[in-house]
Amino acid sequence: KIYFSAYPGENETEPALTAPKISYQRTPEGKKVFLSGDDRASIYYTTDGSTPEPGRCELYEEPFYIDEDTEVKAVCVRSWNGGRTDTVSESIAFSRYSFLSVGIVT
Repeated sequence: KIYFSAYPGENETEPALTAPKISYQRTPEGKKVFLSGDDRASIYYTTDGSTPEPGRCELYEEPFYIDEDTEVKAVCVRSWNGGRTDTVSESIAFSRYSFLSVGIVT
């Protein structure tokens, strides 16, 4: 037999995994980072700009906070031996300026 995928569907090869998405929200605690991805795989990530690899990344289980400029990289993994997506990256920067509130006094 010739296998085209290690994870075949019922009658044919399953579609490729969908790459994760990285989003964030500004909060008083810093920026809250959300990762979402293919529900057939786990999401692994790094916050130091390195590529997620076995033993050198975190398993995403819930949103996390960052409080400085960070490059988040993430990958959906079903198997580190080939059942994974390309790595996606998001640079999250913080403004170096304070926001001023200006009002008119009459």
